[in-house]
Amino acid sequence: MARQVVLWIQNALYKELLFQADKYYPDETGGILMGYWNEAQTEIVLKHIIGPGPKAIHELHRFEPDTEYHIGEIARIYEESAQLFSYLGDWHTHPDATAMLSRLDKRTLCKIATHPPSRTPEPIMLIIGGDHESPQLKIHILMWRKFIGLSFPGYHECVLRLYDES
Repeated sequence: MARQVVLWIQNALYKELLFQADKYYPDETGGILMGYWNEAQTEIVLKHIIGPGPKAIHELHRFEPDTEYHIGEIARIYEESAQLFSYLGDWHTHPDATAMLSRLDKRTLCKIATHPPSRTPEPIMLIIGGDHESPQLKIHILMWRKFIGLSFPGYHECVLRLYDES
């Protein structure tokens, strides 16, 4: 049985995610999630979202992020936080669709997890589905399962908890 993971999101960041989704609706958009894990690896605190970037491509069924912008923002936030806030994974929208992982999303999570520079063996993917009238937000995490000495990807939903900064 996979461990339960809780993702804590400040209300202001939650509202910013919904704003970004609505801003580009009905096209897809997305970006990067940054924050930190607790020591027990059971809770994640989301501290920053990075938007799509100025050179991103937004289409009805496709989103291509501005990778150069993302690399620069990840480095800046990491340095400004004294190396506390690191890359956690990605976020994107599924306009007028469910917030479930697609095959491409699952492949992307595996690529992130097995790409050593990401330093993210259990990446998360936050997906905003639905429309601007009734958005649906789900957080998915890739956790590796072991069976007879081999590792297989498992995809699990995180529990979402909102909080106010105080």
